[in-house]
Amino acid sequence: MVNITKIYLEEKLKKEIKGEFLKEIKKVKSESELEIFLSKIFTPSEIIMIEKRIGVPYLLKKGLTYRKIGLDLDISLSTISFIKKGFKKPVKRSVDKKMKEPSVPEWMLKKNSKFPTSYSGKGRWKGI
Repeated sequence: MVNITKIYLEEKLKKEIKGEFLKEIKKVKSESELEIFLSKIFTPSEIIMIEKRIGVPYLLKKGLTYRKIGLDLDISLSTISFIKKGFKKPVKRSVDKKMKEPSVPEWMLKKNSKFPTSYSGKGRWKGI
């Protein structure tokens, strides 16, 4: 399972990072250069995950079933479905409209934060 912090990057910084990444990836001219580049920024397990996800559309184009792809790549059917749907969706790009980041309560952004003391949930677990 992926472990991501709850703190989001600012849009300006995110755009700069993506630009630098694209600039660096365009410099790659061979498979060995790509492996070196990827090994500098991804862990071995992240590289395996990327390879599997890139393999999904390739195997779908070859006509393999979800089940066969899942067995060959050792990934779930829902992951295959997610990736396939992602390729069917049109890419929306707008220069003037910014994507709104999900709102995160202020207390979640603090390091070592816990639920506020006023939080009691719906009370379903009180009897346990």
